[in-house]
Order: sequence, then structure tokens, then C-alpha cells
Amino acid sequence: MLETIDTILKTQRKSFSREKTYNWAVIVILGFMVREDTLGITSIVRALYLSPAVYENMLHFFHSDGWNLQRFYQIWWSVVYTHSPVILHNGKLVVLGDHTDVSKDGRKMPGVRRMKQTSETSSKPNFYRGHKWGFISLLVGTKEKISSIPLSGEIHQKTEVVGITEDKRPITERIVSMAIAAANHLELPVYLVLDRFFAVKTVFNLAYNNVSCYTVLILTLAKSSYVAYEPPILIPGKKKKKYGKKIKLFDRFTELKGDTKEVLVYGKKEKALVYGEILLWKGIGRELLFIWAETSRGRIVLMSSDLELDPVAAVELYCKRVKIESLFSVFKNLLGGFGYHFWSKHIESQSRNPKKQKQRKLKTSDAASVTRTRSAIERFVALQIVACGILVILTYKFSEDISVKGKFWMRTTSSKVPSERVAKRAIFFNLISALLKNKRLAMIDIIKQKQSPGSTIDS
Repeated sequence: MLETIDTILKTQRKSFSREKTYNWAVIVILGFMVREDTLGITSIVRALYLSPAVYENMLHFFHSDGWNLQRFYQIWWSVVYTHSPVILHNGKLVVLGDHTDVSKDGRKMPGVRRMKQTSETSSKPNFYRGHKWGFISLLVGTKEKISSIPLSGEIHQKTEVVGITEDKRPITERIVSMAIAAANHLELPVYLVLDRFFAVKTVFNLAYNNVSCYTVLILTLAKSSYVAYEPPILIPGKKKKKYGKKIKLFDRFTELKGDTKEVLVYGKKEKALVYGEILLWKGIGRELLFIWAETSRGRIVLMSSDLELDPVAAVELYCKRVKIESLFSVFKNLLGGFGYHFWSKHIESQSRNPKKQKQRKLKTSDAASVTRTRSAIERFVALQIVACGILVILTYKFSEDISVKGKFWMRTTSSKVPSERVAKRAIFFNLISALLKNKRLAMIDIIKQKQSPGSTIDS
């Protein structure tokens, strides 16, 4: 188990220009994987029994220019594809994309903005301040269990600071760009499964206009107000129309008649009405495959840019989109993946109750410092992504070993593949044992170098 972790971490050496910077990355990733609390960088010092003197150096590591984040992610994508049980559909990878909001109250933290609560839970305030993160993940699994492994994450909102160059594209497009980058690097076509927030023309147009030979096909939920058009009927002697009969998508359920089909809906097989038809969508002026499905969960209409996709398969693929929500739960609650506290003294202190989203004034000479702070935040999350992904990979590679060494009693188990929480506990026990025995692994040597002289681990 530890040998696999050591091998994965060694592959990342190419994304760091200095050996010392790489060593800090190894320590931080391992610390994220085994720490017992999520109270910041100090939790890594406690978890790995490091010298307290390394705390300041570890903070500086996140601001270091000795590593390339883009290269870091590319190597990680190759690791995920090589080491995990990837699920392919029609020879294509299945990538899930979504946004998640993270509450942050830092008054000098770049990118923090006032946001409106859109989730269905009543336990959250209507308005709060924080970051909006865009994530893509890869669908993996076996017959026993299906999961998703995070591929990359970005802050998808503007810093609103004068002098900083930022991506001004809509946040819906940026998710597609992330998927295109992953498809090009892995050299495989991709199904990108999204929710109804992404059912806009810019998403489909960006995927259509992708000039690379590795296509990204969109599968998303249609909005209830959407309409489509039948192909126009050519009438002799009259000018050819661009669109035919107008169809309100959700009104079509009253017209559908047909045999029900067996569909896997959120892990359970059931008989459901599923119907697919190719229609014109005015949003992009091209044909899309529309799928109507009426299951025990209700009625949905899906839109797909793959005109040859089987309607039943489309419904089953969309039902697997929930795996990215499960990933967010693990990332936030188990690992504390968004527990960063980076701020810049060059940013004016923000009001917690602003009347308007005004652009903050900042001297151009200070913009570089703010950019480094924002980069440090994204690097923190990038290392958490690798830590989370390694946990998922290990649950499939060492299922039995983790279940035994995790020493985690459960009254009932839902799968032979253990959870990330059990894997986290098993790795902790294995890592402590390896440190006590001075096991010959590169990552063990790196940790030993940062521990206090003569320090002992309480076994």
C-alpha cells in the first residue's frame, strides 16, 4: 500500500524545479491523507510528528514559484488513468463537472464575494461570503462500487482587483475547457456529464468548436422552459424554413407512448419510460439528442451532443453524476479540502455586508502579491485533490488489506470496497509503523528529515 503511494508521489517530481519544493509537496499530501483534524497546516505537523520549526517553511511552500500547477495536474491525470479502474462508455471517458460553493469570511482573502444560497437545504443562510470552485472528476469503479476521482479544481469567480489579469469567460465555459484539457492530455474522447445549470448554448458551442481530435460530448439536464423544433418540412414552391414544428419539451410527456425499458436509476434497476429523439435546438442552431425519461424519481429531459447515444445509457450516465456530489462531501468533510486561510495585506478589508459588488482598488505594484495569494489557494486545493484521489485509488487496489488494517468497525457494510475514511485510517497505521521501523521508502526518508532530532512516535 505504502509502496503504491510512494510510486505515485515520485511521478510528481517532474512538476517541481527544485528537490526541496518536491519534498514539501510529499509531506503536505501525506499530511492531508492521515491527519486527524482539519485545523490548518498545524494538523500536518502533529500528524507526521514534524519539528514545530518547519511550520513557517511549509507556509512559504504554497507561495513558491518552484512548481508548475498545470504540469502538476497533467501528471496527476496520467496517474489516475493508469492506476484506477476507469469506466469507459463507447470507448470514451466519463467526466463529471460541477461547481461547489465554499463559505469563507476572510476580509482580505482574494476572490471572496457575496453569494446567494441556491441549495435545497434550510440549514444555510440565504446570503454568505465565499468562493465558487469548479471541479471535474473521472468516473471509476467496478461492479461492487462506483466512485469519482477529482482531476482538477479552479476558483471560478473574479478576484475583482485592479491590475490582475483573469479569465473573463463565463463559469459554465470554464468547466468545459477543463474537460477539453484533460481529454487532450489523456488522448481520449470524453463524455462530460453536467447538471441543468450548464444547459446553455455557450457550453455546447465550445464543445462543438473544439479543434482537437479528442472530442468532448455534452450530456446535461434540460431546463423546464426549453423548447426544441422538428426538422422543417419542404413544401414545393415555398421558401424552405429553418425550423419545423415547435415542441415544448416537458409537454411531450403527455404524448409519449411506448414500452417501458429496464434502467439502472441511482444503483437500482427499475422499469421506466425512456424515449429519445433528434431535434433542432435554437440555442445552437444544430441538432441535439433529446431524451425523455419518467422514473420513480420523477420526469427529466436530457440533452446530448452525441446523436448516437443510446437513450437508456444516457439516463444511466446522468444518474452517475451524483458521484461528484459524494466526492464533494468526502473532500470537504473528511479531508477538509477547502480549509485554507491565505490572505494578502495588500487587499483592502472588505465589508461583510456590502451593498454592491464594487471593484476593490489596488495599486498595480501590489497585484503580483495578490496573484501569488490566489495561486497559493489553488495549490492548496490541488494537493488536497491528489490526497483525495490517492485514497480512492487505494480503496480499489487494496480493498481487503484496508478493511483489515483500517480497524474500523461498522455494523453494516454496503460494499466490499471500503470507504475513503477507512482507507485514511489504514494508511495512518501503516505510515506510523513504517516510520517506527525506518522502512526504506523515499517518502519515509523525506518525513524523517523534517522531524525533530531524537523525536519519538508514541505507538
